[in-house]
Amino acid sequence: MIEPTVAIASADPKFGPGLSDELISHNCRVIIVSSMARLVEHVKEAEVHVAVVDLDVSNGGGRRLVKELKTLDRHLGLIVAAAYCSEEDEIYLRTNGVSYVAFKPTPPGPLARIVEKSARKAAKERYC
Repeated sequence: MIEPTVAIASADPKFGPGLSDELISHNCRVIIVSSMARLVEHVKEAEVHVAVVDLDVSNGGGRRLVKELKTLDRHLGLIVAAAYCSEEDEIYLRTNGVSYVAFKPTPPGPLARIVEKSARKAAKERYC
């Protein structure tokens, strides 16, 4: 069985570690970074199956990041966690490679199950 790798990008001191603990208990490897630039570096340098991105999508930054990440790795699974997301932004994200949009605050347990399922699917697709 493939042990999928999940990268979590969040400046929130509780979000990343809480989600990470849940994912590790589900046999996932986890990388936590505090900036989107570091996330991009990890996607360039290492095999990441899913990126969980905690960001403010209201200023267009989410759109640029999604485009950049999908350009780097078309197989990368993307999940966005946001405190607010307009319907227009959510439609953009979903039609451009984001598989799930979680609205914060979100408990780590249910989100971890979604992330794990997405990571295992992405890992399987990458090798088939």
